[in-house]
Amino acid sequence: MRPQSATWRVSPSSKAVWDARDIATTRILLDAIRQADQPELHLAIGAVAGWQARDQIAVAKTLRKRWRRFKATPAFWGR
Repeated sequence: MRPQSATWRVSPSSKAVWDARDIATTRILLDAIRQADQPELHLAIGAVAGWQARDQIAVAKTLRKRWRRFKATPAFWGR
């Protein structure tokens, strides 16, 4: 049987953490572009913002699930 170590539990979460960081960074960049006052870009900004909002829901769900699993993993040094 494979040991359920803390290190094994953290590794699969890396992608979700990177995705969450990308979503936050994209929001900042979109705000900067929006302030450039180029109306022709507003449709594209709205499309990307909507896409990111959808992804954020999925990423948050994944991070919550992974965090619960990580917290449930016994520490290798005992409790």
